[in-house]
Amino acid sequence: MTVVDVLHLRDVDLVLRQGTDGLSQELGGAPGQAGLRLVEALRGAAPVHADRGGAGVHTWVAPSAVTVARRLSGEHTNTIDLVGERYVVKWYVQPAIGVTREHDLLARLAAEGCTAAPALTGALVWRSVDGRLTTLAVVTEFVPDAEDGWTVVVGLDPAQRGDRLRELASSFGDTLARLHDALGDIHGDVHLGQFLVPADGAVRLVDLEGDPLTSQDERALGDTPLRDLASLRRSFVLAFLWRQETCGDPPSVREVYDDALHVLTETYLAASGFSREQASTLLPELEVTKAAAEIRYAERFLPSWLPFARRGHADAVRAAVPR
Repeated sequence: MTVVDVLHLRDVDLVLRQGTDGLSQELGGAPGQAGLRLVEALRGAAPVHADRGGAGVHTWVAPSAVTVARRLSGEHTNTIDLVGERYVVKWYVQPAIGVTREHDLLARLAAEGCTAAPALTGALVWRSVDGRLTTLAVVTEFVPDAEDGWTVVVGLDPAQRGDRLRELASSFGDTLARLHDALGDIHGDVHLGQFLVPADGAVRLVDLEGDPLTSQDERALGDTPLRDLASLRRSFVLAFLWRQETCGDPPSVREVYDDALHVLTETYLAASGFSREQASTLLPELEVTKAAAEIRYAERFLPSWLPFARRGHADAVRAAVPR
């Protein structure tokens, strides 16, 4: 791979390389240090410069002074630094040329004052020698004491906690509708794991990159917001299938999940303005399409998930058949 530029954030170097798979960036310094330096740069306390091209920070909300940072472990497509337990720095491991869709959507949400997603603090943008801009990192507020929606949902015994499952479904539907209302277009890859459920109950939706199986240009194309609702409904079904396999839930609890799906759909429709007729016409096909995409995703990125993806697709096909 060829080094195309090196960016410097005080004592941390970001090396950008070009290979056959596109652009990639390598973070120097101790784990979390790059995130700390970027937050300092957003405060105007640390310069940013590039050896060949250019580099600049875009600040929406000036961050507070911070002194500590750590890198989040676990399975992440990109590198995540948590700075001062107040800011989340998301570094794109393989940044696509151009201002990312997530960067653009977060900026639009900030302009609208929408709280359906964590608030945007700032971003780091690189300018190549030929003048093209590329988002290398975005910085958002950290939501403390929060679990992701997948963890919360699969941690519930549906036979005992059906009310809580329906409550969560309503919150997710409302949050998704508010996101669509503010943006006017779709998220592109909604699933339970992208919802943050904090102790105060103010659910937020994170990870606005869109479908990883599509290009940045494809993600920017217009589409019906009901595709996001279909994607979220499928995620609930996958939670049921996962619990059935790993926790031994009886088939009868599917009725509890179906009740939650009804609440999710009704809450979303009431908040978004879509009619039940539109939903009943479009959702079955959209859910089958999403379930098929889940198989392709598992084949490419997560083979261990493939059996659940296939069961989810079969479930979507059965549900789509008129009775």
